[in-house]
Amino acid sequence: MKRIIPIAFSVLLLASCRGAEKDTTAQKSASHGGTNMEQTTHSFSERESAITRIASLAAAGEIERLTVQMENALSAKTLSQNEIGEICLQLYAYAGFPRSLNAQNALASAVKTLTENGTAFEAGNEPDSVPTDNRYDNGREVINRIFGMDAKQSRPEANGYTATTDIFLKEHLFNDITSRNNLNEKDRELATSSMLAALGNVNPQLGAHIAGTIHTGTSADDLAAHWIPLISETCGLAAAKNAETVLSAVSKTHAETSYKMTRGEFETLDPFGTGNPNTAFAKYFIGNSYLKPLTNFQNGEFPLFNVSFEPGCRNNWHIHHATKGGGQILICTAGSGWYQEWGKDPVSLEPGKVIVIPANVKHWHGAKKDSWFSHITFEPAGENTSNEWLEAVTDEEYGKL
Repeated sequence: MKRIIPIAFSVLLLASCRGAEKDTTAQKSASHGGTNMEQTTHSFSERESAITRIASLAAAGEIERLTVQMENALSAKTLSQNEIGEICLQLYAYAGFPRSLNAQNALASAVKTLTENGTAFEAGNEPDSVPTDNRYDNGREVINRIFGMDAKQSRPEANGYTATTDIFLKEHLFNDITSRNNLNEKDRELATSSMLAALGNVNPQLGAHIAGTIHTGTSADDLAAHWIPLISETCGLAAAKNAETVLSAVSKTHAETSYKMTRGEFETLDPFGTGNPNTAFAKYFIGNSYLKPLTNFQNGEFPLFNVSFEPGCRNNWHIHHATKGGGQILICTAGSGWYQEWGKDPVSLEPGKVIVIPANVKHWHGAKKDSWFSHITFEPAGENTSNEWLEAVTDEEYGKL
């Protein structure tokens, strides 16, 4: 699948992507075209909030406030010492060594304070080694994954500054740094966008990395509702307004595209497999769904299933009745979807999110219109349990999401 980034890269990223085909389709669309700093729905984890605060304050050079945020993240065990260290290390590629070294000194200060106070924190995993062979090709593939590209070019043989920049970008930034463990690609793109938002006057790069942040799994809705206010908190209203303007432009470009995740793309992401068509319950779904049993429930094992939805597929409104206990639990495993309870705003579903559905609550869940989606589902034990299938989620209701 071939996609492009909607806002132009700087000369650095443009140079890295020479040779990519131009007639590609656009990236995964955002759920909504516009942004609003007053939005309060959707979710943003404590980890994402800590990454945003630390990365933006480090890029802005706000060392005293940065040290406090590092102490907070460490003492709450939201981030480990090595995870924060990775943010500091990555910072040098976007804001330079002085900012990076000052941030690392702030981390050392935070660790010293907590240690002296007897406050527990986690050191985190030791860094793994990064690939030393085929560094250019590895870096190119990281770029392809993050930004949804299909670059095929080989390592330049020329020694000019643009060719050398391309090599630095692929081999050093995206292989040597981005391929390190402790932070995944989603974490790193969120951190990078936060750094660039703090720097200012780098809107082409900020737009590219906001697109990368969305492409690696942080929804445009969550960026608008939570990330923008955090940038306002750390860097001021002007920086937040600028970031909001760039996010709005990226979201609008995405919303105007018709990209849909292919089944082949999805099956590389879903660890459990799509399974077989869910024919037994097809009448309760709009679109095609698939079922993969994860336990031998027919022999008495606890019933556990991975349910997959094609783009646009959703089940009907339904209720899991019980007089005691019961309900349903969803563990999101791949792709992107929606969950909604009757009378409440929809909730964006991404891998790793857990939804606990109480008994007797009317709800539905399914894929977003541009993405496949899967979740593990199981129903806790209860008394007098039964499932009631109700009306379909209409195209008009679904189309507003």
